[in-house]
Amino acid sequence: MQYGLLDWTTDFIVFSKGRPHVSEIWAQPLSGDGIAFPYLQRLGAGTSATLSPNQRWLAYVISEAGTKHVIVQSFPDPSQNRQKISSTGGDYPRWRRDGSELFYLDSRGTMIAVSVVTEGAFKVQKSTELFAAPIALSDVMEIDSAYDVTADGQRFLFSVPGGSDATAPITVVTNWTTALAK
Repeated sequence: MQYGLLDWTTDFIVFSKGRPHVSEIWAQPLSGDGIAFPYLQRLGAGTSATLSPNQRWLAYVISEAGTKHVIVQSFPDPSQNRQKISSTGGDYPRWRRDGSELFYLDSRGTMIAVSVVTEGAFKVQKSTELFAAPIALSDVMEIDSAYDVTADGQRFLFSVPGGSDATAPITVVTNWTTALAK
């Protein structure tokens, strides 16, 4: 059995549990009884998931007919509302800190911004293509660290693979605090 951390907040840890390509999304409350519970038990679920800032919605990725899609569903009870966000496939969802936008990479590697309402009923307002990502989705590791977005949703930081020209030496300084006393 493999476990993978997907997201955490002050109230919940969201993690995957299962085998490669057959995983489940689980949540563990950090208060109350603290007993973990299955959120989604479905083939191909759990590759990527993130809680909305108000912790009422979980954006996650699921494979349907061989295509990954971004889904938003009510949290912690998944029975209330489920909406497919990506129309042409998607992966790596990230929330803007105020919850007004959800970002993801579509199947072409284009960054998509989706304006949403997370208070009350979940509503999708508008989807906008932003730019071509500086990485190929095939270069992204299975871990959920392709990119991150700033709190205001205006800047993105991408993890890109190093090339053969990345040969600059690295200097590691140990015991550097002794030089402060001199």
